[in-house]
Amino acid sequence: MIAQSELVGHLNSGLFWLKRKNNFGKTQQIEFIEQLNSYLARDIGLKESLECVSKQYSSIYGDKHVVPEIANQLRDAVVAGQGFDELLRKYFNPVIGLGFELAKQVSGDKSGVLNVVRLLKDEADIKLDALMKLALPLMFFVFGIVSQVVAGGFIIPMINPEPPSTFEINLALNTSELLQSNWPFIALLAGFVVLVFTHGQANWRRDGKFGHKKRMLEDVLGDNGFTNNISIFLGRARAKIDNIWPFALFREFWSVRVLRLLGHMKLAQTEDIEALRVIKGYAPPAIHYFLEHMIRGAGIGTDKSEYFAKGLISPALMVRLQRYFINVDNETFARGLIEVSEDAEKDIKMQTRQAVTKVWLLLFASGFFLIMLSMSAIIQIFSKSFL
Repeated sequence: MIAQSELVGHLNSGLFWLKRKNNFGKTQQIEFIEQLNSYLARDIGLKESLECVSKQYSSIYGDKHVVPEIANQLRDAVVAGQGFDELLRKYFNPVIGLGFELAKQVSGDKSGVLNVVRLLKDEADIKLDALMKLALPLMFFVFGIVSQVVAGGFIIPMINPEPPSTFEINLALNTSELLQSNWPFIALLAGFVVLVFTHGQANWRRDGKFGHKKRMLEDVLGDNGFTNNISIFLGRARAKIDNIWPFALFREFWSVRVLRLLGHMKLAQTEDIEALRVIKGYAPPAIHYFLEHMIRGAGIGTDKSEYFAKGLISPALMVRLQRYFINVDNETFARGLIEVSEDAEKDIKMQTRQAVTKVWLLLFASGFFLIMLSMSAIIQIFSKSFL
């Protein structure tokens, strides 16, 4: 009987997980926080607001929809006085979770919550716009590679097993041999790059450590000069990667998030260290490195120019921010952070457009030349073999 009840529990958990993955992505999360914020802005308590959102979604989608279930779990956590933050981290994007934290701390006007949540929409738009613009030249480049493989791996050997030596023919033959012989390694390398871009960046810190537990190679391979040098190298490599597009987008997006969230929390009269700790609770380990430095600097009273957002934001953005470091009150500094974060967002859009243009030209030109060289090789082999 116990085994049967455990099986039912696992099945229900699996079903809930599937519903959440399919019906509670970033778009639905943003919609949820907007609906919740509309109640909180009228000074309705968090518990009652969650109940209203649950009933609202149930009336439209039914009681079995994932959103009422999540809203009810959050309400139960509010009533119990525990587990609320854990559910936020489990079910919501970090920015949405921080929007919740901000909503709890702000009384009255809660437009700042939507200003924070809007970051997700803006970031998604920047990424989608870049992908859409690069899709065609990327396909053109891939077609160029395929044309080399087809020419060097099939057409040329089929027409003449001992082809003459020309640049175009040799290039096609060598490219085809390289890709056909080493495709597992190339696929592995490409997968590694994608993994670093999608997941590795979040856990790889500037000090060469990894994850929430700050693991180092010394923990696995033993503490010696060799592993210590590798950790130093990894830290320096991370600093370099943080300035290369598109990997730089991770740091730049989080710099905007930190500045804007901190600004709104300061406007809500939250102390700097407390606000930074709240943000750290939702940020990935890679951003912990910068937040820990800021918390430490604020804790010992170091001048802001020595520690604030150092390495997290670009030097150009730091020039804009530095004018708020001296002779300003708390509110002016908070509004300055929000203002600089909005400027940073504009800078990211401009930098991304510039980078996309360069990559577009590179991919298109490379694809064009590869196709032309493949055609030239085929023409040469035909002319030398049959004419």
